[in-house]
Order: sequence, then structure tokens, then C-alpha cells
Amino acid sequence: MLDPNFPNRLLESGDRRTMEFIHFLSEDYSKRDLTEETDRCVAISGLEARIARARGCQSRYGIFQPYLHRNLLWQRSDEKMKRIGYETQIVPSWLWMAYGGGIQFLNIPFGNVDWIDKLRFSEKGEPALTTDLGAFRNCSLEQRDRSYAILDSSKVERGWIQYDIEASEDLHAERCVVVGRTSHANEHGLRKYYILVVRPTSMDGEYRRVGVGCTQCDCIVRQRPKARVV
Repeated sequence: MLDPNFPNRLLESGDRRTMEFIHFLSEDYSKRDLTEETDRCVAISGLEARIARARGCQSRYGIFQPYLHRNLLWQRSDEKMKRIGYETQIVPSWLWMAYGGGIQFLNIPFGNVDWIDKLRFSEKGEPALTTDLGAFRNCSLEQRDRSYAILDSSKVERGWIQYDIEASEDLHAERCVVVGRTSHANEHGLRKYYILVVRPTSMDGEYRRVGVGCTQCDCIVRQRPKARVV
């Protein structure tokens, strides 16, 4: 309201500044109490449309295609998160707008992550992501406050998971989607993977998000190509 050149002035500052603003806007907005929780997608739609129009890109539910991968890597910032019961639309589980409560995005360094090309919106405008699916290998979970540590067979910590709502201590029941990985391996030849944790729905080949995390590459094995996350 105080910037007559919004969002053009923002876009002129470059992709990084634009993405940082989108994250700031989303995090701040997610913590606001709306009278009707089902208005979560609506109240910010005007700002979203202006940014998308100026950027010349596709957007859905506050996620902009050029920043899709980073926008998916959010986690709850408090204990008050629950699924919103939308009646007139389907809001996918991988979007923070599907839930009530505050969120924050993972702090991921710039220029040091390779994003997975196969992760994309489904065709025909469906509210789903199509991607390859992974499974955890020789790992277990140990609770650490609000998150869980991923431990290898020697009980060495190899990463972490934070669940959105439903916690689980059995990694054998979980699947994951790799969103990005560090560009360079560490001194042990391992890369860090940024992941979404998913579980199957009642439909074959269909999964829903239940959490987010980060782990080393040898803890995950490819399991299924072209799964749908809804």
C-alpha cells in the first residue's frame, strides 16, 4: 500500500531479493489469524496475482513456478498446525496454505544446491506434483524436541525430519521426495538432500506430504518413478 511501484521495484532487485520477499510475506501472513480459516488462500491472492503478473510466471496457492523448489521446503514454526477443511477447493498437502498455523522456510544457501528437474506441477492444471519417489535405507528415528533425528545403523545422526501434524517413529513406513541436493559432496563423498516426507493415500501411486527434512544421500534409495504428491 505504501509502494506505488510494487512489485516492479522488487523485481528489478533480482531473483534472490524477490524470493526472499515472497518467503517473508508468506511467513508473516501464515501467522495471522483470519476470521474464516478457509480464507487463507483468498486473502493473499491479490498480492500473489500482482507478483506473478509482473514476473510473467505461473503461480498457485502462493507458490511461484520459478521458485517452486524453495517454496516447497517449509516447516511449521509452532505447535498449532492442523489441516484446514476446505469445502469448495482442493489444496494439496505440499502447500502451507493447506494448514492453519505459522510456517517458516528452510534456510538454504544460495548457489550451493542443485534442484531436481523432475519435480513439477502436474499437467492440465491438476493440484499435484509429479516426481520420483525414494525410500529410507538402514535408518531409524529418534525424537529431539519438535523434530526427529535420522540415525544410521551405528546410531550416528545423519539428518532430521519435522512432521507437519502426524508424527511417526517408523521410517520403514515413510517415503520421500528429493527436492534438491548440495552441489558438492562433503569430505566423506556424501551430498545433503533436502526432502519432503510423504505417505501413500488410498489411490495407487498417490502420496501426501506429512513432513520435511534433510539427510545424507546414502540414507535414501530410489524406489518409484513418476509418483504423484497430492
